[in-house]
Amino acid sequence: MSERVCHKCSETKPLTEFFGKKSKACKRCHAVAMSEWYRANRERILARRKELRAPITRHLTAARADRMADPTKECAKCKQRLLREELAKGGKDRRRGVCKSCWAASLRKYRHRNSESHRAYARAYRATRRDKQFDKQLQLKYGITSEQYKDMLDTQDGVCGACKRPETVIDKRTQSPRRLAVDHCHKSGRVRGLLCARCNTASGMIGDNPMRLIALISYLTPRMA
Repeated sequence: MSERVCHKCSETKPLTEFFGKKSKACKRCHAVAMSEWYRANRERILARRKELRAPITRHLTAARADRMADPTKECAKCKQRLLREELAKGGKDRRRGVCKSCWAASLRKYRHRNSESHRAYARAYRATRRDKQFDKQLQLKYGITSEQYKDMLDTQDGVCGACKRPETVIDKRTQSPRRLAVDHCHKSGRVRGLLCARCNTASGMIGDNPMRLIALISYLTPRMA
């Protein structure tokens, strides 16, 4: 017999829909019944759970009080007895069993032994976080999202809004061209567009003053030959 009738929903279902050979309710009906029972008995369950945990909590509290009564702790590596503030952060009591200098030395040794894998992990982590960090930076500094940045980039055909050229400055970390910089008004904070690194630097050097730029053009034009 490969099927059974659930005594709750009265539906005929395969045996795989039941928890065991003697189970009369299907898994779905059993889950609904357990959920209803838990809601009906929630206060009693929580009170019983608290009652059972009370001795353990008292024991852990007393043990922690005994540990914290002594302001010092022995480093597991150099065996020096130091103040807890001089131990490395982490561990069950918020401080590790080794001092900061021993912990730093062990980290240096580990990274030296696993230098390649450590660098590969760091590169992979930065690659996965790069877009998230960029989006967060845009929102904090300019009040726009990465989607709005992409829309502006598409509107400018992926080139600088001033010189109409793609970015040529190479990012030393990624060895690829940088993203176009967000040009904004330093007084109002309004975003005006996207500029390459050189045009953005030039705009900042002249203080966003068009008259100074016109004066500079007038100075350079007759002297270009």
